[in-house]
Amino acid sequence: MNLILMTSLLLFLNKTWLWQVLIIGLLLMIVFTWKEWQERGKKRFWIRLFAGLIAIVSLAMLALKPVINKETKSYKAVVITEGHTRKQLDSLKRQQKNIKLISYKVNEPLFKAGAIPDTTFIIGNGIKPFDLWQLDSVNTIYLKGTLPKGITRFKYTNDVTVGEQFLFNGIYQKAQNGRVLILKGPGGIDLDSIALKDTLVQPFNLKTDIAVSGKFVFSIQEKDSTGTVLSSDPIPVIANNPKALKILMLNGFPTFESKYLKNYLAEMGHELLIRTQITRGRFKYEYFNRKRAPLSRLTEKNLGEFDLVILDPLTLRNFGGSTKLELKNAVQQDGLGIFVLMNNGGINTLKSFGDFSFKSDGLNEISVLDDSKLRLSKLPISFNESLGINGIHKSKNKLVSAYKTIGNGKIGSSVLQNSYELLLRGNTDEYQQLWSKIIGEISEKESKLVEWNTDSKIAYKDYPFEFGVRTTNDNVRVRSNNEFSIPLKEDIDITNLWHGKTYPKNLGWNLLSTQEDSASVMNYFVTDTLKWRAHNKYRTILENKRFSNRASHTLKKSYISKVISPLWFFFAFMCCVIYLWLEPKVLG
Repeated sequence: MNLILMTSLLLFLNKTWLWQVLIIGLLLMIVFTWKEWQERGKKRFWIRLFAGLIAIVSLAMLALKPVINKETKSYKAVVITEGHTRKQLDSLKRQQKNIKLISYKVNEPLFKAGAIPDTTFIIGNGIKPFDLWQLDSVNTIYLKGTLPKGITRFKYTNDVTVGEQFLFNGIYQKAQNGRVLILKGPGGIDLDSIALKDTLVQPFNLKTDIAVSGKFVFSIQEKDSTGTVLSSDPIPVIANNPKALKILMLNGFPTFESKYLKNYLAEMGHELLIRTQITRGRFKYEYFNRKRAPLSRLTEKNLGEFDLVILDPLTLRNFGGSTKLELKNAVQQDGLGIFVLMNNGGINTLKSFGDFSFKSDGLNEISVLDDSKLRLSKLPISFNESLGINGIHKSKNKLVSAYKTIGNGKIGSSVLQNSYELLLRGNTDEYQQLWSKIIGEISEKESKLVEWNTDSKIAYKDYPFEFGVRTTNDNVRVRSNNEFSIPLKEDIDITNLWHGKTYPKNLGWNLLSTQEDSASVMNYFVTDTLKWRAHNKYRTILENKRFSNRASHTLKKSYISKVISPLWFFFAFMCCVIYLWLEPKVLG
């Protein structure tokens, strides 16, 4: 309906006719007044004038079709979702008399128009996150059901490099003895496995080596003690060929951290130049996977050949102002990445050089690799999540590794300490995972024409898949692999960032691309809703709980619109016309 608000309760259906009706009505009233003017001074003049006004107003109402808004009676409702218990529902019905029962259906309206409750209870696993907007103006109370059984949480890197190890970390809820989780390769080959135990929560990790590049679909399979397959869920992975980085390491003095990091980077095939200060003005040089060529001065030109510089706070503090300026110019103009190996004495140095800020958290150990048993030493501080700070590693709302984008490059650091202890404890894979992510994030240049991002590793058929695209093009247009254009919305806080949403129809690998640069694409994998059911139920429970725990709710009164019957206006019009016609005949 096309409505125009006249008062808080009165509206008209035909808003586009309003001015025309007002003008015509005014002209009719002027003509009628002129016609009756000869009777002025008599009592009947004012009576006939009033009757004419009522007749004209009635005609106007017949044309405009007025609507009156009536406030609906408040009531309470319970939305019944999958996973609820009968006991839960019966208890709620006893406590809330005359409560209305609503069965939740995905992507369908919860309430009829004009019949929105003032309070809604949700029982079971909850409403899908993309349907929660329907409760924005409603006081919502979520009564969660039983936690789902299966893999409720998982984490892995879906963009990996050939030669590195693929690591899948997860948590299995309500595990049982005799059941086994198996990591299977694209050809169905068993790559790794773990036996489940009788426990409420069982963390686990599965791993394999990545040998070739391409787009692959691994899977995690669950079997019982008889070998029967209970479930099989996809794990989409994109393997990229390794890129040998040119890395410069500057050490104020040798440390175990830099020694083991040097060995790891060399084993990964990176070109490495290491300069360690021996005494004032004297340095020791080491070369890995590159020609011997010492670096005496740090200038923007000399730094231009490197992708990444790793240095300690002492080295950075001893640099003069001109050298620091050369470093920053190389970051801003040439896309150089700088990573500072933090220690107790380097906090102020990093604050002044990288404009980072920190907060005390009192924690000397933390877990950042999805394994609560695997602890890493750290400084008793964490990064402040201010504007411009991008996280690399985060645990329990503590940002422990981060970077800032400056022009085309990045400056980053970490409050983690003595990561080499992972190697000494035999956790080689976890050490590689830690540093692979740091090196990859800091060394990646920001000169891409188009950059894609999404919070979802897996998309689901006919369900919304949200993504972001960053580009300097103000007229960016995104299309799906079936050539459909996808509408975008510009981010209100971050420039050059656009958000989009699509509903994929095709199972398997899909892609998004921009019409301006078809080579810059984002590949994503689509599966059906029967996969990763426990994980999706757990996420839905968390989203509903978070939604219910909002600090405040904007409660709005609910109204129902009702068209005033035109018979009333027609009756008033006929009465006035009959009076105006009969009155002179009776008096005459």
